[in-house]
Amino acid sequence: MRRFSLQGTARAQLSGLVPAAKALYLTLLWQALEQPVLLVTGSNRSAESLFELIAAFFDILAPAQGAPRPLLVPAFDTLPGQDLSPHNELKEQRAVALFRIASREASLVVAPLAGALLRAESPSAYRLLALRLKQGEEMAMDDLAAHLDSIGYERREPVEMEGEYSIRGGIFDVFPAQAHRPVRIEFFGDSIESMRRFDPETQRSVLQVEEVAVLPLEETPRTSQMLRDLAERTRRGASPGGEPFPGWEFAVPLVRPRQHSLEALFDRPVVVWDEPEELRAENEILWKKLEPLRDSAPAPPEQVYFRLGELMASATGRREIELRELGLEGGSRVPETPLEISSRPPVPFRNNMRKAVEDARQLCGQGYRVAFFAASQGEVERLADIFSEHGLPYRLGIERQHGAVPDYLVQRAYLAVDLASVCLAQGLVRRGTILPESRLALIGCEDLFEASDLVSAPGRPRSHLAVFTPESLDLKPGDYVVHAQHGIGRFIGLRQMATGETSEDFMLVEYAGESKLYVPLTRLDLIQKYRGAAEAPPVMDKLGGVTWAKTK
Repeated sequence: MRRFSLQGTARAQLSGLVPAAKALYLTLLWQALEQPVLLVTGSNRSAESLFELIAAFFDILAPAQGAPRPLLVPAFDTLPGQDLSPHNELKEQRAVALFRIASREASLVVAPLAGALLRAESPSAYRLLALRLKQGEEMAMDDLAAHLDSIGYERREPVEMEGEYSIRGGIFDVFPAQAHRPVRIEFFGDSIESMRRFDPETQRSVLQVEEVAVLPLEETPRTSQMLRDLAERTRRGASPGGEPFPGWEFAVPLVRPRQHSLEALFDRPVVVWDEPEELRAENEILWKKLEPLRDSAPAPPEQVYFRLGELMASATGRREIELRELGLEGGSRVPETPLEISSRPPVPFRNNMRKAVEDARQLCGQGYRVAFFAASQGEVERLADIFSEHGLPYRLGIERQHGAVPDYLVQRAYLAVDLASVCLAQGLVRRGTILPESRLALIGCEDLFEASDLVSAPGRPRSHLAVFTPESLDLKPGDYVVHAQHGIGRFIGLRQMATGETSEDFMLVEYAGESKLYVPLTRLDLIQKYRGAAEAPPVMDKLGGVTWAKTK
């Protein structure tokens, strides 16, 4: 990577990279150049897959806790002329990403082509979307409410979900986008006197804060003047509830022309084109869909989208990189630095852990460093137990990320440091890669186990102050769960038990033979909801039995 990234060329080409290798090299590239990286890929599916991989590698390789996290800029799920507004979650994700990019808070950004081709406003317009509220500063409550209305928030009592706010006297509750908890703001006149996070279920305060970021749900402020201008230009009014007409987002260029491309929002980005031939094909598909809708669209498609050629022309002068899985002759934008890198996906082990251990030993004997990835800490602990049983030394790659690693695992890993070329890391890497030139093998969770119903993506990180509810794991009494060490059981409910002079909450899980297991809420990383393909209920394991050990 150093040989490639430090040559200072404007254009380059990397070929021979499978998806996991692409994500790894781009994370290392960002780390080496200290410039934001924009990756444009073909479809929503490829964007989500590469973003997932980049986020996993970023968590391990990011040099500082304060580094901006990777962002995904999605495409809309509707088109101009369909009289449908995009899904609210997509609008929120785009709005937050555009604000962060324009505010110079971007590291690695992934966008499907249809998302990258959407025309944008100026960076200064997006920087005005969010609010940063500080204790002691002045702000009128009416002005705060008007701004929240314009960026997609709804007034509702009580505040329970993201995107809601309420006003009661001098108290202003708001649940910011992408926040773990809502915040209660107490005003004295127009001065912010105090701010506290609170539990939306109990409505009780849990943590005092001095600053709060209120992120947008919409990338275009819905001011009353803009809605009047839209109604005049399109001759379509708002709904009886005051909401703009369906698909209004595609009419905005009629009253707020958009001349900027996505890459123009960055400060000196490295623009990466993933599989250029696929990008050209996706561009043709998009415009073939747009043309028949031209007459019914509120604005001409050229005012809403760029064409791929225009987007590439806007990146001229930037440092550009083309990524290809196969090295093809021709079709390139004349890269000045072609580099072929050999990578291949690992052979799937299909639950055969004995074969995985044997292959890991063989790779280590050839001078490879081998990293096994698991989606949760519980799965890491499960792999650690398996490797210990087979006498395979390992190192832990999760201490810096997550902190709470059981002592016995830390001790085993510490004793094996001088011997181990195998690392266990927590991260959602489904399919890994083997890089012979770098003597590096990355084994994903679905390389080890078949696309298991027992392995699901970890949810949004939760604060250590978070209060567990069954809904946080999508659980209700009677649902089946999987414990990383004890196997399949049935969730009964929550129980409070005395522990010394205090009491503590536990999850009660029932196993075969009516055996009961009490799991402290501090170890819920060991629990996942069972998601089986069959309609019949699963066979529960016996607590302390050997069936789950054999299954592992």
